[in-house]
Amino acid sequence: MTLCRSAAMLAMACMLQRCTTEFSGSEGGLADGPSGGAGVAFLSSQADKQTEQACLCAFDIDRTLTGRQADVVKCPRNKLMQGVHDSAYGGGGLTLSALATVGINTTFCGNCYLGVVSAGDADGDNSAERAVLLEQVLQTSPYADLRQSVPSASSWSFSTDIKSPLVLGAKNKEKQHSLEAIRQWYSQQGVCIARSSVHFFGDRSENIPPFKKMGFNAREISCGSRDPTLYHGSGMVGYCGAIPEEIVNDTGVASCLPQLPEEQPSAQACLCVFDIDRTLTGRQADVVKCPRNKLMQGVHDSAYGGGELTLSALATVGINTTFCGNCYLGVVSAGDADGDNSAERAVLLEQVLQTSPYADLRQSVPSASSWSFSTDIKSPLVLGAKNKEKQHSLEAIRQWYSQQGINISTTSVHFFGDRSENIPPFKEMGFNAREISCGSRDPTLYHGSGMVGYCGAIPEEIVNDTGVASCLPQLLEEQPSAQACLCVFDIDRTLTGRQADVVKCPRNKLMQGVHDSAYGGGELTLSALATVGINTTFCGNCYLGVVSAGDADGDNSAERAVLLEQVLQTSPYADLRQSVPSASSWSFSTDIKSPLVLGAKNREKQHSLEAIRQWYSQQGVCIARSSVHFFGDRSENIPPFKKMGFNAREISCGSRDPTLYHGSGMVGYCGAMPEEIVNDTGVASCYK
Repeated sequence: MTLCRSAAMLAMACMLQRCTTEFSGSEGGLADGPSGGAGVAFLSSQADKQTEQACLCAFDIDRTLTGRQADVVKCPRNKLMQGVHDSAYGGGGLTLSALATVGINTTFCGNCYLGVVSAGDADGDNSAERAVLLEQVLQTSPYADLRQSVPSASSWSFSTDIKSPLVLGAKNKEKQHSLEAIRQWYSQQGVCIARSSVHFFGDRSENIPPFKKMGFNAREISCGSRDPTLYHGSGMVGYCGAIPEEIVNDTGVASCLPQLPEEQPSAQACLCVFDIDRTLTGRQADVVKCPRNKLMQGVHDSAYGGGELTLSALATVGINTTFCGNCYLGVVSAGDADGDNSAERAVLLEQVLQTSPYADLRQSVPSASSWSFSTDIKSPLVLGAKNKEKQHSLEAIRQWYSQQGINISTTSVHFFGDRSENIPPFKEMGFNAREISCGSRDPTLYHGSGMVGYCGAIPEEIVNDTGVASCLPQLLEEQPSAQACLCVFDIDRTLTGRQADVVKCPRNKLMQGVHDSAYGGGELTLSALATVGINTTFCGNCYLGVVSAGDADGDNSAERAVLLEQVLQTSPYADLRQSVPSASSWSFSTDIKSPLVLGAKNREKQHSLEAIRQWYSQQGVCIARSSVHFFGDRSENIPPFKKMGFNAREISCGSRDPTLYHGSGMVGYCGAMPEEIVNDTGVASCYK
C-alpha cells in the first residue's frame, strides 16, 4: 500500500514538474502544490489526458457576463433575473448578457476550463448573483468535472489571496496578474495550461492592452454597445455585455478602440422626432386591415373620435429596430395623448419611446421624460403643436437638447409624421422630414382626401434619408375616393339559395336554426358566394350595399345579423362601419338612410341604388356610376339599370327555380356563385 501511494505521489510530482517547466518558463516545482485528497484523485484521473493542450477562458463579470441592469430593450438578447440584485455601476436587477444567457459552452470555451477576474465583488458574500453565475453561467465540461473533485474550484477568492479560479477585487489595469495566479492554481491541480492557450474576455478598454506583456490572449467585448453615461461618455465600459459571437479563439490582444470613435453618441448625435396619432398609433382597434398593429386593451386613445389605443407596426416592433435606435427621441403632436397622467402617455413613454441614447438621458435628466405643450416647451415631448407649424416645435426640442450639452445639427434631425400638410414646412428649417403610413390612408376623414394615415408608421418607412419626402406621388394612385367602387346585391336567391337545399346546391351552406321568410320560408341557406365570401371577389376592394324587395325576415331577425356580420364583409365597408354607425343599419326604399335597402320594388331597384350612391357621397366617398355594380337573380330587374349608367349582372344563371312564376325561370335557385361576380361593364342577363 505504501509503495503504491509513493508511486502515485511520484507521478504527481513529475506532472507538476512538467507543468512548471514547460508552461511557466522556469525550473522547479510549486512549493504549495496539492498533496493527496481530492487533488490526487483529480490528478490521477487526468494522468492519461493531454493536459498540455488544455485551455482556459477567464471572464470579467460586470458588463461582460452581465449587462446594464434591467435593460432588455436596448439589449433584447439579455435576460433579466428577477429578484436578483447586482450592485455594479449603481445597482439594479441582475441582467445576464447574451453570452451568459445562451451559455459559455456554446462557444469554443465550452472545451476549456474557466476563471473570473473582476474588479467588483459580485454583490457580496453569499449573494444570489454569485449563485447564478456559478450554477447557471460558469458551465463547461472541463470546469464542471474539476468542480466535482476539487471543491475550491467553486469558491470565490480576492486578488490579495487567490485560492481559486474565481477572483474578485482585482485592480483595473492589473488583472493580468490575477489571471497568471489562476493559471498557477490550475497547475497545482495538475492542469497544465500554456499562456498561449489562455483567453481573457472583458469589456473595460483600459484592461486589455496589459495582457500582451504576459503573453496571454485578451479581447475586449461589448464592442457594439458602450455605456455613454459612465466616465464622461468615453465608452470606457460596455453596456449590453458580451455576445457569443465575440468569444472567438483568436491569438493576441484585440480592443474595440477602432470602432469606438465612430460610435460615440456625442460625436454624431442624431434626433428622431415622431408625431403620435396615426404615426406611433393606428386606427383604434383595427388589427384586421392593419394586422401588424397591436391593440392595447383597456388603454384609451382620444384621437379622431376615440377608441382603444392601437400601436402602429413601428411602435410594436420598436423604434430601436431602425436607425433611430442610435438617436435621441422627441415627439411633436397636435393632440394631447389622451390627457394628463393618461395610460396612453405611460405606454408611449415606457414601451414605445425607447432607444439607448434617450434611455440614458432619461436616467440623468428627469425632464426628458416629461410632457410639454408647444406654448411652453421644457422637454422633448411636445403636445398641442399646431399643424403646419410643427417645425418650430422641433427646433425648440433641438435647443432643449443643446441645453443638456447635446449638440445636434439640423441635418441630423429627422421628423416622421402621417399628416400630409405638415411635411413640406420642415424644408424651410433645414430638417429632414418624411411622411409615413403611405400605404394606408384614412378614407373617411377630411372628405376622403387621405390627409392622415390609417395604420400608422411601419418600420420600413423609418429610413436615414435627407431632405423632405411626402406620400403624394403614391397617394394620387392610392386615393380610395378617386377610384372607389360599390357592389350592391339582392338578397333572396342571390346572397341566399333555396332554403335547406344543399343537395342540388352543394356549395351552399345551411344556417341551422336561422329562419328565412322569402318565397314560402324555411331555414336560411347561404349561396356559394355568401359562403366563400364577397371579399374573395373583386368586390373585396369595394364598398357594399343591398337592394332587396324583401325584408330579410323582419326587424332584428337572425337572418339580418348573419348577413351583416358574416356575408357583407369587405375592407372598405368594414372601415366605414367603424366610423359611421348608420352604415350598419337597414333602411326601406321609402326613406333611405343607409346602404342596406329593403322593400325596393322590382324593376325600380336602380333608383334605390342611386340613393345608396348619394348616401356614400354624403360620407365623403365619391363613387362614379361607372364604378357601381349590381348583382341580382331576378331577370326583370337587370335591364333598367342601363338607363342609369350602372353596371348590372344577372346571377344564378346555372340554376333557376322551376316552380315559381309558372316555371318561367324568373328567379334563381342556388343563388350567386363567386365566379359570376366579375368586374365587367354594362348590363348582362342570363338570357342567351
